[in-house]
Amino acid sequence: MPTVSSQLKDFLLWPYLEQVFKLERRFTSARTGKVQEQVIYGITSLSRQDIKPRQLLQMTSVCWGIENRLHYRRDVTLLEDRTWMTKGRKGQAMACVNNLVPGILLGKLKFRSLPRARRYFAAHPAEALALITRL
Repeated sequence: MPTVSSQLKDFLLWPYLEQVFKLERRFTSARTGKVQEQVIYGITSLSRQDIKPRQLLQMTSVCWGIENRLHYRRDVTLLEDRTWMTKGRKGQAMACVNNLVPGILLGKLKFRSLPRARRYFAAHPAEALALITRL
């Protein structure tokens, strides 16, 4: 359960701030089996009357699910944050490609993970080229 407070509402100069929260998580890595702990701090414009702590926890889980499924894949696996292609429309084009790649590899081709797909196509470049030319 998150720790939620509205006491900073009038103290912090943050537009529309109603509540701050602290969420402590503990999870086990499926790959390594290592137990990890994580503390997340957040803010919301929703008041205590608008949202209860349990609902805030559910909403936070949904948001982090999106982060883990799409943005993490783009940022970590596809190294999107390291791109140098930001001038003109290059950044927008790369973002489109990075949105398309997980859909093709995980959806259509049924790979279980992007790193696994990258390793596979690195070992089978002819298949990677054939995939690109079929699109």
